[in-house]
Amino acid sequence: MSESENLTSTLGRRARRSSALHRANATPSTKSRCVVEPQEPAQYIGGLSARERVDMVLHELFEKHRWSIKDFVYYLVTAEPTKKYAMTCSARAKALSNAIYQQEEVVERLASASEDIRTVGNTGLTTRIRAELHAVGKPEVGLGEFNPEANIDTLDIPAMAKRVQKAAPELWELLVGLMEQQRASRRDTSTEYHGSMVMICSILAQARAPRKCNNFPMLLGLHLHSMGLKRRSLSVLAGLGVTSSYRAINSKHGELAEIGKVSSPTRIHSLLLEARH
Repeated sequence: MSESENLTSTLGRRARRSSALHRANATPSTKSRCVVEPQEPAQYIGGLSARERVDMVLHELFEKHRWSIKDFVYYLVTAEPTKKYAMTCSARAKALSNAIYQQEEVVERLASASEDIRTVGNTGLTTRIRAELHAVGKPEVGLGEFNPEANIDTLDIPAMAKRVQKAAPELWELLVGLMEQQRASRRDTSTEYHGSMVMICSILAQARAPRKCNNFPMLLGLHLHSMGLKRRSLSVLAGLGVTSSYRAINSKHGELAEIGKVSSPTRIHSLLLEARH
């Protein structure tokens, strides 16, 4: 029998003897209910390994409280404090989260036991970002459905980055974090690369809803078409999600000509130039 098992067995026998003695001496009132009275600070137990301490804590948790690890974690973050200045549920939840996610080895061990630790977090993030991609598809943001009859001046392309950031704050912050340079820099990533982040948001929104979020890819495609970009090049950009397909661009260009808005591609060109600054 290992030293750890000997320690656990000894602690169990002591706990049972103590419990039996307590029941023998207890009065009817103390048998019917448990009264938690102030206890004197316990003395530190030295000379134990980390594993021995884990065994002791788990033994005490079950023997004295009849709690499993699952019970302890649940009530750690949900049981409201009864004392005025005790740690709140939110503070305990944050401490537990830090104890797990700020220790890489802990995360890896938990992930090797179950993928739930990653799946749950990823599922929540994915759901929230999908909701934000739906929000950027609203007409007032600018990444929604292309309308050939809409006034291009009302789109306000230079301010589109701010509108996208407001509609998709978590996605925007994620992109900012991913684009942070490895070396320390005084550049504001959100400002320096706002055009790139709008383009990424446009690609994601169009991939998720091709017909409802094609405004920016179509505008960019019409601009490049008017500048004389060949069909093959437009097809390459469409494959990357940057523009709409050549067939769609050509069709919309024809619609613009029919409704007398043949000057729109030129206006789009000037607005895109403004957006770069």
